[in-house]
Amino acid sequence: MSIMVLRTLVLYLLIVFALRFMGKRQIGELQPGELVTTILISNIAALPIEDYKIPMLGAMIPIILLFCLEIIVSYLGSRHTRFRYLATGSPKIIIKDGLVDQKMMDKLRISAGDLLEEMRQKDIYDIRQVQFAIIETSGKISFYKKADYQNAEKGDVLRKVPQSANPPLAVVTAGTIIKNALHCCGKDERWLLEVLKTNGLELKDIYLMTCDSTGQYSIVEAMKR
Repeated sequence: MSIMVLRTLVLYLLIVFALRFMGKRQIGELQPGELVTTILISNIAALPIEDYKIPMLGAMIPIILLFCLEIIVSYLGSRHTRFRYLATGSPKIIIKDGLVDQKMMDKLRISAGDLLEEMRQKDIYDIRQVQFAIIETSGKISFYKKADYQNAEKGDVLRKVPQSANPPLAVVTAGTIIKNALHCCGKDERWLLEVLKTNGLELKDIYLMTCDSTGQYSIVEAMKR
């Protein structure tokens, strides 16, 4: 029994981290942990069905263990930003200010054809319309169009969006500074701490803070526990 539990743990951790480093587009729709859990559970569940000599308890224990592992990983990821990034990775910017980051594209093993295919699925047929693009941890690519190509909204009548403005990024989550996002917004930690000081807040008080390239920010305070 202990060998079964140990093998389940080893396989789970091995596949999660293997997928983590295989590249974003290998993950598909699921997060790494969710995909691993799905694959392992389906394989484990198939064994006692195909071979009646295998006791049901031998399949039930690792399946329950996998569910528990996924719950624990999800809980830790929601409480600790660094753990979440270690387990599932972090979003990667591949287009900023209308320019394609070819080094990041090569690092993620995403070709120009892959990028164009994703654009077409979002009804974007000209890369010149894209101001910003980010590949999520699920492997999906989110696009933000330049101001000239965005649909007009009621709020646009009252404010003018700069032509070069990138969308807001999360610069603080659960009290942790996201340095890459902060840098992409053209800001540094000194600016961030000054903003928090002006608002009478500390990092531990922040549940979510977003900022765009124009310096406009939004803060969601953490609930008191």
